[in-house]
Amino acid sequence: MISQTFRHVVDFRQPVCHHISYLHHQNLVSYEQLILPFSHRGAEVEVLVEALDWLPGVKHDLKCIASARSPAKL
Repeated sequence: MISQTFRHVVDFRQPVCHHISYLHHQNLVSYEQLILPFSHRGAEVEVLVEALDWLPGVKHDLKCIASARSPAKL
């Protein structure tokens, strides 16, 4: 799902915002994800910027797990 989301932003050159929730070892991890495409030339996406906004109740150590799931390169 993660690669699909990043691929969608690149292909359609439009930002995406998602609410994501899942269980990790009986702990609920919930956050909002915003992915923004950027280009120096205007035609081809060259950079993606991702921002995460953690929802209340997510333990600090679980935030590192979710952040590491994002691909560094498509």
